[in-house]
Amino acid sequence: ESLRGALRLAPAEGGAQAISAALDHQHPADIAQALRSLALSEALAVFSWLPTPQAAEVLDELDSGLTRYLIENLPPARIAALLDRLPPDDAAEVVSEASPKSSDRLLVDLDTHAPVEAEAIRDLLSYAEGTAGRIMSTRFAAFPPEATSDEVISSFRIHAAQLDAVSNVY
Repeated sequence: ESLRGALRLAPAEGGAQAISAALDHQHPADIAQALRSLALSEALAVFSWLPTPQAAEVLDELDSGLTRYLIENLPPARIAALLDRLPPDDAAEVVSEASPKSSDRLLVDLDTHAPVEAEAIRDLLSYAEGTAGRIMSTRFAAFPPEATSDEVISSFRIHAAQLDAVSNVY
């Protein structure tokens, strides 16, 4: 509630600096919850101030209605940059929440920004909604059987940004 109030007052109290201060060190889920409580135009204005890495995390936490509104009202290049930062399955979910016309436009824009990601999203969208194929990840790490646990852990630390969440190691 205090975040919501701060976001409503921020434009009148200094704009970007006040919004940045209100959002600083907030968890993406908390920001998403606060955005849901704002009018759509207010949510768009606040979301627009978020730096791309933070905005991508918040986008992943939003409900489909607000996601659709943002997709329809943000510059296509901004959405493409956000999709590029999300894991492919999360990006596919965002694209699927857009109107058919917007989703096609997003994928075309993403093709110019990140063609590999665009192809991965298209592959995931080829599976029916609610199926395992729609949420699977094509990113994985493979190690030779003789790799030590220290080598594997070290590699995970070095390449963490390129991997989706690691849930199993065999």
